[in-house]
Amino acid sequence: MKTATLTASLVAAFMVLAWTSISADEANFSFNERVGNGWHMETIAYIDSDGVVKGRTSLKNYNNIRGFTGGLFIVALDENDNAIYASNLHKWGANASFFKKCKTRTESWEEQIPSEYLPKMAKFTVVQMHTPTNRVWTWIYENKQIIIDHAKYVADLYKKYKNNELGSDDLLAVITTHIN
Repeated sequence: MKTATLTASLVAAFMVLAWTSISADEANFSFNERVGNGWHMETIAYIDSDGVVKGRTSLKNYNNIRGFTGGLFIVALDENDNAIYASNLHKWGANASFFKKCKTRTESWEEQIPSEYLPKMAKFTVVQMHTPTNRVWTWIYENKQIIIDHAKYVADLYKKYKNNELGSDDLLAVITTHIN
């Protein structure tokens, strides 16, 4: 098995990369974690007495070539560290740094821990992780017929060019019809 495939399999199998627990009595928390190859997440959040967690998360990408999608969720824990509630996943993408020092994206988010869990909650955990998506492959799959049609059109133009049949009308059609 190739090293890249093995690495990808391990990352997928062990996506939970960072856990931070704080007591329910603490109001503020902050942490910075490496979640991948050149990918970092930093979260600063506040929890109020009503169980509203407001946070700001920065995704920092030092990777020159690959972007990444980072996500986080919170888990409320009882005094025995049993999970009693888990929030929805919040996730955002950060583009590759493209040979700049770092590409940063900062997003604010809010999560309400339901009131029925607050009396049982002794602390909560924040999980930050790389949450890979396949945006490019999804777009290709959803637009495969358009891609096939354009490939056929280009092939037809090339055939006309090779046969010295490519005319100004063909070139005008490219400009007016096929370039958005």
